[in-house]
Amino acid sequence: QPHARSPFAHSYDYWLQRRRNISHMRGKEYTQTDIGHLLHMDQSNVSKAEHGKRYFSINQYRQLATLFHTSIDYLCGLTDDCSPYESPD
Repeated sequence: QPHARSPFAHSYDYWLQRRRNISHMRGKEYTQTDIGHLLHMDQSNVSKAEHGKRYFSINQYRQLATLFHTSIDYLCGLTDDCSPYESPD
């Protein structure tokens, strides 16, 4: 029986490159272990997500966007603008 594809299934193509780009721009390199701690997951699961064998949840993308001071759209490759959206009050 096939697994349901995540709506963010294509995003892993962008995720690794976007993580590198934004880390460079922000002046801090985050390791898979750092990201795993933030998301409460093993480093191996972060690696799987970077290689399309696992998907981040929407909540995990939200945490990553907050960490990197960017938007989920940027992390998923839906925009090239890395500016974060304004938070609703």
